Amino acid sequence: MKKNHYIIGILLLACVTILFRIFVWENFWGWLLYQSNKPDVLRVADLVSKFAPAIGAIVIGLIASYIAWRQSTTAREKLRLELFEKRHKVADQVGRFFKDYHRTSIITNILTRDLSNAFYEGEFLFGDDFKEAMSALVCEANKLETLRAACLTSPPNSSVHSEKAELDKKFQDYWPAEMWKLFAKYLRFHNVA
Repeated sequence: MKKNHYIIGILLLACVTILFRIFVWENFWGWLLYQSNKPDVLRVADLVSKFAPAIGAIVIGLIASYIAWRQSTTAREKLRLELFEKRHKVADQVGRFFKDYHRTSIITNILTRDLSNAFYEGEFLFGDDFKEAMSALVCEANKLETLRAACLTSPPNSSVHSEKAELDKKFQDYWPAEMWKLFAKYLRFHNVA
């Protein structure tokens, strides 16, 4: 759609240039009477010399509009690529969080800090569904870290252990699948921007 706007603008500029050349700068009616008294070869040469700059302006305008359209297309593609790279970085941070958690089954302060950093970096790169999912994930990661610390001091059959086991299961099954579904929606390159 924008390409059409460039072309229409350039064509309008060229028409105004031609009209200015004919009606203002070269008194057209006097020029027409003057042309009728000349031989045909001189009339054609004079006509070419009068309209060649206008045609040149049209050609230059069309070339300029094509260059402007290509630059806008390139800028849009660059924006999509940069947005894709930043989103991929956030997805990679979340993936490392789950990998470290699955390796150790322990959520530490470092892991929750890294997860919070991924949330803050991705806050403006994704939609509201990402914000909701990541804030819930960060809250549950903090809760799991607190429960792990509480399990060290509580008896083995207490409700703290069962609550921690439920959250552990959620971190093993639910959250990785949920986050990858969310990231898959945003990490398709053809619909990044």
